[in-house]
Amino acid sequence: MALSTAAAATSEHVDVKKSVLVLVVGAAAAVLTACGGSAADKADTAAAAVVTAEQPDPETLMFEACVEDVTPLLKAPLTAVFPDPPTARYETPDPSGYHDVRVYSYVDSQNGFGALIRSEWSCSVSMSADGTQVTDLGRIVVGGRQFF
Repeated sequence: MALSTAAAATSEHVDVKKSVLVLVVGAAAAVLTACGGSAADKADTAAAAVVTAEQPDPETLMFEACVEDVTPLLKAPLTAVFPDPPTARYETPDPSGYHDVRVYSYVDSQNGFGALIRSEWSCSVSMSADGTQVTDLGRIVVGGRQFF
């Protein structure tokens, strides 16, 4: 009788282990399913990211060109924090395209005393006819001071 009780206890122990194993495998499968899609979906997402990275929109090109020229004009350029390009204002006298545009935005950076201040800036930009590259940067104004 003692032998059958021990066998029953061992059988119950094995059943518990199997239940735990099934639970762990099921949970892992649920997590993997929730975290990812098919390989084709991941490939499409990666391809879309590459296309986006290779061909930024004209406003982003203009904003980044201005940021490159505004940054060295600051007292502490390494402390500069610019907003995202969509927060900038873009004005063009020619409504048919982005040939000559004035970009307006701000930058947070330290002044000569180390205090973080916000400075408004603007920059004149000329774009190529197809809007794929900046051809010229003109007048730059930072904090009310004109530099070019």
